[in-house]
Amino acid sequence: MRSVVVGGSGFLGGALVNELCSRGDEVTVLDVKPMSTTRVEPWGSTDVAHVQGDIREPDVLRRTFRGADEVYHMAGKLGTTELERERHVAVEVNVLGTLNVFDAALDAGVGSVFLACKPNAWDNAYSITKEAAERFAFTYARDNHEMRVRCLRYFNAYGPHQALGPVRKMIPTFAACALRGTPIPVFGDGRQTVDLILADDLARITIDYLRRQQGR
Repeated sequence: MRSVVVGGSGFLGGALVNELCSRGDEVTVLDVKPMSTTRVEPWGSTDVAHVQGDIREPDVLRRTFRGADEVYHMAGKLGTTELERERHVAVEVNVLGTLNVFDAALDAGVGSVFLACKPNAWDNAYSITKEAAERFAFTYARDNHEMRVRCLRYFNAYGPHQALGPVRKMIPTFAACALRGTPIPVFGDGRQTVDLILADDLARITIDYLRRQQGR
């Protein structure tokens, strides 16, 4: 199985690369980050190809997808309040970039494409653009039966290599404070609960879901 992980240098994309490699797949990572700045893990001793490119570059996508069986689209412009100052960039990357991924996969004859989505419809640039991308995914699934398009709504994932900033997340923040011996920030009375999912589990579920849909 030849798989391409778009955005494979992120902590969620990296978990997918790990899981795909453990299954013996031939994996290509496409990411805006150069390979020299990417951590050694998840690739380890596995020969994983790396293509530096942007989802706003259709020609790069088409070349990279040629011969692939699956594409996992994990790239995106992240942020909540941070992204409100970059609304145009959010649309270019999260909406137009996603259309580029779908179109390039169609052109390259890719059998299946996965899109990571989000569940909450908040009125901010990130949520709006991610919802738009998901709705476009439904149209591709409806109109292009030669290519399977599948989505899962990711929420509250955590795991190794999750960034501490600029978008602050709970687990990295708590871990950094604990390691530094500084107070852990708690809002409210501290009795709130939240469900979290480990990135490794999310990767396994994602691949199983996409391939179950393929009848594998």
